[in-house]
Amino acid sequence: MLDRLARIQLAIFAFVTVVCVGAIAIFYLHVPARLGFGAYDITADFISGGGLYKNANVTYRGVTVGLGTDGASSNNSLDVGQDLKTFSLVQKHAAHDTTAVPAEEAWKVATGGAAPFLGGVPTLTVGAAADFVLVRLDAPELGPGHLLANLVYAASGSVVDATVVDGIVLMRDGVIDGASEIRAKARERAGRLGVL
Repeated sequence: MLDRLARIQLAIFAFVTVVCVGAIAIFYLHVPARLGFGAYDITADFISGGGLYKNANVTYRGVTVGLGTDGASSNNSLDVGQDLKTFSLVQKHAAHDTTAVPAEEAWKVATGGAAPFLGGVPTLTVGAAADFVLVRLDAPELGPGHLLANLVYAASGSVVDATVVDGIVLMRDGVIDGASEIRAKARERAGRLGVL
């Protein structure tokens, strides 16, 4: 026979178990979404997945997909241009179809196609925050051929001449003002975090 304290402890344990299992079912396993209630987010973890995106056809189903990099800790490269090329070529490989994710679609993923999802606007308009880059059209990577295809399949960040974010010029003529100070602060903060 269990005493009163043991019964209370078992009741609390049962309640906590039911709450935890329910939370896991809803938030981790997405049981309601699997049963057709609500919606769920599709994400691609290229690092864990070895670069293959199992759901490459989601863009054809109207799902908004974006591409970006936030630093070396999330990627091997800090070059979205190179990541864009890899993204497109890996989709072609995964689909066994050279026409999968053409240059135009890949460019849309990396630029304005995801802008509404990210809270931006897909085109430049008067009074809107301006985020854009200017590229050197004389760069060998952008040589003969279709400009957009060259930007996706041949270019890297080295073709960027100027970067403007929210209307502020961050890089001009390939030079970032105060780059050495920015690197020093980044190293100092990485050291404090134990990353270095």
